[in-house]
Amino acid sequence: MLDNCDRALTCHEWVNGNFTPGTAGQTRSSFFNVASTGWSTTNNGKLNFVVPIGTEYTDNLNVVGGRPDNKLQLYGTAPILSPDGIATWYVAADGDPGFGAPIYQQLSGLTPGKQYDVTFYQAAGQQRTFTGPTTERWRVGLDTSILTYGTIGTQLAKTQLSKINIFPDTATRVTDWEKQTLTFTANSASDILTFLAVGTPSGKPPFSLLSSVSVTPTNVPEPLTIIGTIVGGTAALRLRKKLAKSTKNA
Repeated sequence: MLDNCDRALTCHEWVNGNFTPGTAGQTRSSFFNVASTGWSTTNNGKLNFVVPIGTEYTDNLNVVGGRPDNKLQLYGTAPILSPDGIATWYVAADGDPGFGAPIYQQLSGLTPGKQYDVTFYQAAGQQRTFTGPTTERWRVGLDTSILTYGTIGTQLAKTQLSKINIFPDTATRVTDWEKQTLTFTANSASDILTFLAVGTPSGKPPFSLLSSVSVTPTNVPEPLTIIGTIVGGTAALRLRKKLAKSTKNA
């Protein structure tokens, strides 16, 4: 399946940037049961949840037997809306290394050495009943191996951090969605795109939210366009000097 593929550029394959259910009408709760189509996680026992847009934070994390689990809620009561106008689902992930795990998918059709923009929307929250200041963000990787908490050090040069969200005190709501774009250079024709929630401090359940992921080739100006701009700028500079000299001699 090709998503958001610009035919004028190199196409590549990736699927389900909106984390929609694999089966129409299926109640999706988390990676505990069935990973969202196209996506995987290294540990189904960790706190990564795939939840629907349009339900309240108090009802939208883990669903047990088709009903919300009131032990896993975020602060806030307003329904969370789609960040980009598309009916979408999203991931809510605990950034505490003791409870989190990466979500990832293998991309194919990449051109080694070519740059790609990974664009997504993020938000942040805190698990209800917990108090204290927290930070939330995503560490994103595009590499030949899966990014995990244990491999951040060795993969650091091939990963990037999204903008940090900071709750100076206990969160009272989920933040607004923010669009993020990170640019990576492909290592091979088949790299692994990883999203790893990172938050502080441990034990205060900092949750990072993720939706509307897309991967597109970076639109770099053609060399001739760059050369043309340089030549045009040089000609204009010469003309200004010539006019200035003519005015001085007049």
